[in-house]
Amino acid sequence: MIRLCYVPSQQGYAEIGGKGIGIYKPWRDSFDNFLRDMGPGRGRRLQRRDRKKGFNKANCYWGMRDI
Repeated sequence: MIRLCYVPSQQGYAEIGGKGIGIYKPWRDSFDNFLRDMGPGRGRRLQRRDRKKGFNKANCYWGMRDI
């Protein structure tokens, strides 16, 4: 998630970070904050409800992992 938003050399950056999509600052600053809000993913993939909005508790959920 952090690499997709903030590392231009990361594959997929152009579609996320390159479009100005970012991460809720407490999540970016601390994995513990992210884990407290989202809980463990346990083999699932972090998804955004609205792909035009950033990564935050209101916009994210654990979805099925791509096969």
